Amino acid sequence: MTQTCNGSTADENWAPTYLIYKRITGLTPAALMTQISIDMHTTGTCKIKMGVYTDAPDNPSTLLEQVESGEFTITGYETKSLSLSGSTAVPANGIIWIAVIANIEAPSFRAHAEASGSGEYSVYAADTTPSGRWTNYGGNLYATAIISGDSEMNIRACVTTSPPPFRAWIMGNS
Repeated sequence: MTQTCNGSTADENWAPTYLIYKRITGLTPAALMTQISIDMHTTGTCKIKMGVYTDAPDNPSTLLEQVESGEFTITGYETKSLSLSGSTAVPANGIIWIAVIANIEAPSFRAHAEASGSGEYSVYAADTTPSGRWTNYGGNLYATAIISGDSEMNIRACVTTSPPPFRAWIMGNS
């Protein structure tokens, strides 16, 4: 198993009220994704939905798999991990986007403000209708990502993978 993370490890936090996406690069194509994680900070009791999306380019595109937690409470800085089915493969370009939304207003995620944009750190769905907001928790995650803008907030997210099945490795590396 290999864990690949991207994002800030600074002890700072961000409390968005909407669906956010984080890009993870450098993954082994065809590796099977077994778990996704997000670093959080002290929250009230909440649930989260997380999903894995393809990249098209530099923005999340198609939902590959989604999972939902039970209720939990975070104290201090902690990593919240959710298991995937283990049958969803990393796309050929080795890039995925992890999406997360909570069922409460302004959950707190580990993040750091960076001087950049263009989706390098994270992107968000925060349109004027409630479709990308926590109040539409039951309606998220979308089959095709809906993006409203870039964020300078560098959240920390991870994906755990297992090696690709032997046949996929041979066919991709012959």
